[in-house]
Amino acid sequence: MRTSNQIIYLTFDGILDPLGYSQVVRPVLGLARRGYRYTICSLERRDSLDRTHDVGALRATLAANGVGWRAASYESGAVGITANLSRMAWMAKSTMGPETRMIHARSYLGGAIALALQQSFGIPYVFDIRGYWVDERREEGRWFTTNLRLRGARMVERAMYRRASACVALTQLAADDVRGGRFGPWGEGPSICIPTLADFDEFNLSYRAAERPPLLSGKTVLAHVGGLNVFYRLDAMAEVARRALAVREDIVFLGLTHTPDALGAILRGAGVPVDRVVLESARHVDMPRWLGCIDWGFLLLGTQESKRAAMPTKLGEFLAAGVRPVHHGCNSEVRDWVDRAGTGTSVSSLSSPGDIDELVRAVVKRRPLGDLLRGREVARAHFALEHGVDRYCDLLASLGVTPVDSVM
Repeated sequence: MRTSNQIIYLTFDGILDPLGYSQVVRPVLGLARRGYRYTICSLERRDSLDRTHDVGALRATLAANGVGWRAASYESGAVGITANLSRMAWMAKSTMGPETRMIHARSYLGGAIALALQQSFGIPYVFDIRGYWVDERREEGRWFTTNLRLRGARMVERAMYRRASACVALTQLAADDVRGGRFGPWGEGPSICIPTLADFDEFNLSYRAAERPPLLSGKTVLAHVGGLNVFYRLDAMAEVARRALAVREDIVFLGLTHTPDALGAILRGAGVPVDRVVLESARHVDMPRWLGCIDWGFLLLGTQESKRAAMPTKLGEFLAAGVRPVHHGCNSEVRDWVDRAGTGTSVSSLSSPGDIDELVRAVVKRRPLGDLLRGREVARAHFALEHGVDRYCDLLASLGVTPVDSVM
């Protein structure tokens, strides 16, 4: 069934999950309110699709704003890649209609589908890269572990950039890389930075005055928010937590993650006392209130080459909600924003005990709250959702795609 749409958004990140809702649904709703007609094609985890109430509520929200949504189940693991690509290609092709002006491709997998549609039907696409996906898989020791596989991936990668009408990167470092020819000659189209976005209306300082859950009431809360992967320095996080909890009895550790057992095992292995650890799984709609409970949020990341293109979603949300970042790594832009906000702490290395000492001293020190508002306002111009929507509107206008109606 073909639907009336102007732009088709392809995402392999499920919009029923916190990341997809935050970084896909929120910007698309903002664009829909500016008059753009979107249809989202997404792949969702099976257990997410089984939450029929959540599915219905999200579908109603999207429909009320004139946004279509088509979804299929996501197959995990390397064996599911062919099925995932096939399902997305079928959804995208069957969604296309005479009104379709543009494909908005999220990440490299979305870019591969957009490239195929562009070559077959001439539909232009915006390549929203979200990171250097091929390099990330190599650094994880996955997929592109032989020269033959890597050469094939690089050929497709270069084609995705070459045929794109525009590129959106999360960092200016990556936008400049693309424009400078890192992936082959770049044409006349724009290559711009739009970082991960935070809704500063939802993530705000009001929750800091709200009543906390009993286990967190009256405590200083250190927290890990999100999943666990090889790019996080979980060893350093656990060591900072262990030592901070040993210094102050009023400090507790909060883990907000879909993998609580794995995080709990890491903390126990490092000697973090289990009676001062709270592990929870939270929906994105509940994250503003949870972040209002957190005083310090860990952002201890690796410094792999692929991280030039990364901007953690939680950084903008932390700064909006008054969470002080405990930072290392990723790239120079992340460090710059932590420093500019002035609310958190950052170290350039994690290679010596002195580096851990520096972080522990920062998180155990009692600090006044007055700097949180200033840090929030410093970050707002770069990370706020409304400014990101402005940039997407400017990009679409530069490509000749104009609003057709408004739902407001």
